[in-house]
Amino acid sequence: MSYQSIRGPIRPVFYLRYPVQYLNEGIYTIIDTVKGPFVTLIALKQENIRLKQELEQLLLRNEAFEEQVQENNRLRQLLDLKDITPGYVTTARVIGKNPSAWSQIMMLNKGTRHGIKKNMAVRSSKCLIGKVILVDQNYSTVLLITDAHSSVAAKVQSSRLEGVVSGTGHSTCVLKYIPQDEVVKEGDALITSGYDALYPPGIPIGSIISAEKAQTGLFLNIEVELCADPFKVDEVMIIDRTDSTSPLP
Repeated sequence: MSYQSIRGPIRPVFYLRYPVQYLNEGIYTIIDTVKGPFVTLIALKQENIRLKQELEQLLLRNEAFEEQVQENNRLRQLLDLKDITPGYVTTARVIGKNPSAWSQIMMLNKGTRHGIKKNMAVRSSKCLIGKVILVDQNYSTVLLITDAHSSVAAKVQSSRLEGVVSGTGHSTCVLKYIPQDEVVKEGDALITSGYDALYPPGIPIGSIISAEKAQTGLFLNIEVELCADPFKVDEVMIIDRTDSTSPLP
């Protein structure tokens, strides 16, 4: 009693408070130490996901930019031809293709509203593609020169031999009506002659890749490789046959 009167009442819990406090602090320290790397790892994963998403967006933008650059280059090539091409009508974009062996056609995003008419010639920046066979107000259908029903009056550019380039339904064409006694060479360039009253003269078509004498018949068997694959063309130029493009008599 004398001790309590001097020191106050005995409180055993009071003396246990500090050890418990130290223990709690130690436990919290251990928890923070263990939890820290996991929190950091989660944050890094989230940051990694965010960076991947940003990278994908940048890659998509870069692909779109590269495609626009290439498209602009192709259009620039066509526009460069505009000023030196008599009968130029318009430039159109290819919006559909049918590469079947029965019918090789493509669809364009322009029609009569843009001045396009049936039987107008269609070319790329490199060579002849075909002719318009159907047209409405906003769309046109083009029969490609590779189609089995297509034919173009042509001539060998160097020798001036005249014949007809016909489609085969495949990627190559044939040059018809060249007599067997004529000489044609591999690599000889072919251009439109203009004598079919449809295609303007002087448009590149392709080159000869083989010429053989037939066992029967009067003409050579000549295979032609086009200077551009029509199914790899995305933009084309429409040309109207005018009097100024008619061949000289």
